[in-house]
Amino acid sequence: QAGAVDAWTHPVVMKKGRSAWTLHCLCREDDDDDKGEQSGSERNCKADRLLEVIFRHGTTLGVRVERGMERAALRRRFVKVRTPWGRREGQRGDDDDEEEEESGGTVNVKLGILGGRADNGEVPGEVVSVKAEFEHCRKVSDRSGVPLRTVAEYAERKAREEMGLLLDP
Repeated sequence: QAGAVDAWTHPVVMKKGRSAWTLHCLCREDDDDDKGEQSGSERNCKADRLLEVIFRHGTTLGVRVERGMERAALRRRFVKVRTPWGRREGQRGDDDDEEEEESGGTVNVKLGILGGRADNGEVPGEVVSVKAEFEHCRKVSDRSGVPLRTVAEYAERKAREEMGLLLDP
């Protein structure tokens, strides 16, 4: 909510053998909607909001900040795949899920694409990552009673099939 792209912790041993956790947060430095002519101290950037949350809700007296890091990322594309699992018999759902109920659970699968050009469909690049969206898989799993891992594996395999990416028939 404060603008972190990702956050994680890992255990560390501090001086005098004390156990502790290191908190890591990644964020974009500037807000997309805040591109005005403000100075760095006046600018309300995401990093500053994250720091405020850490200081208000944590116990630390200091934070190491590293700005100006570069980020490398694959281009992303989503494909929708249908699974054979809809709701369990007798289970009711939202009105906007009517199509999903008829066709089985639908899952978005994220494709990570290396190379190619985002602005030109003629150079598609190579799909190097296929990952089912966790929340979609969880909903299908909850509704159907099928294990989440089974739903995710099915969705990823189905996406690979539809994209012609399977190595083994």
